[in-house]
Amino acid sequence: MKQAAFKELPARGSSLRITSAIPIDDLAAVTGRPEKFIGIHFFNPVHKMPLVEIVRGTPNITGDIGDGVRVAKQLKKIPVVVKSAPGFIVNRILLPYLNEAGRCW
Repeated sequence: MKQAAFKELPARGSSLRITSAIPIDDLAAVTGRPEKFIGIHFFNPVHKMPLVEIVRGTPNITGDIGDGVRVAKQLKKIPVVVKSAPGFIVNRILLPYLNEAGRCW
């Protein structure tokens, strides 16, 4: 269902896509322009959290990553470029802390 919506986006002329923890490569593959596809992962609450992950897929080129970084900076966010992997980077770092908190409970 999500992939169907992304198939329509290239016709609109935009190379920037906003996603969450969805595998970027899976979404990029259905657009016909995977080299123009990036993800931007905002943290909640968006208006308070300064960090934004700029997610690159395997076929991505650096020009689009630069576009994502510029958008994040225009939004007064701190961009961190990450590869597409489960949990990206921040959630992967957070998980051990949450596990430890659970053990202390």
